[in-house]
Amino acid sequence: MEHKNKLITLLCAIISITSCKKYKIESYSLTSLTAVNAVVGGVGMKIGSRAVTIGNNNFAQISLFQGSNDLYFWPVADSLHPYFSDSKFVTEDREIYSLFVCGQAGSTEGVIIKEDIPYRTDSTAGIRFINLSPNSTPLNITLSTTPTINEVSNLAYKQYTEFKTYPGFYNSAYTFQIRDASAASPSAPLATFSLTTSTVPRFSNVTLVIRGLVGTTPALGVTRVNNDR
Repeated sequence: MEHKNKLITLLCAIISITSCKKYKIESYSLTSLTAVNAVVGGVGMKIGSRAVTIGNNNFAQISLFQGSNDLYFWPVADSLHPYFSDSKFVTEDREIYSLFVCGQAGSTEGVIIKEDIPYRTDSTAGIRFINLSPNSTPLNITLSTTPTINEVSNLAYKQYTEFKTYPGFYNSAYTFQIRDASAASPSAPLATFSLTTSTVPRFSNVTLVIRGLVGTTPALGVTRVNNDR
């Protein structure tokens, strides 16, 4: 009986010591990158050795570790000739970035933006524009309902605007018209893009990417990119 009591005491001691042992959980500081493939005449692009493929005129949101990162974005089936690379892209914890890969196939580049995305707690939508049409003159952007009033003026290649606030009520809808800033006002639209009552980004923000070519193929168009936190 005494032997049994000693055994029980020993087991209790082991359980007590084991339960008090502290396990260290590794955590990593991360940052967010939205990568946009706006290469004119391009194909899908991959990110380093990751499995994800970003289709042409599309985007993906990825995570990076805090510190120095090696960015390498390459067209599918041609990893030796990257669309964009930066071996020393430095980030801090919880920062947000966007990378717009642009230009024409064979002559590509990137536009990196360190983001300060607005919080929206009411029925509003944040909309900004970036001109990634490599052969365009500066562009004006109007609404179809007010074609003589510029929402954006003289937006040159690789330039982008701040997020502009628009009402995001249940019945809000917008059709944006892209125009040649050097032509007579209002010039005929080069492209249009519509946000319907069901696609207006209420309580959030989007970037409207002007991509393609003016007056040739592929034609000028607009791609929507969601700017989530």
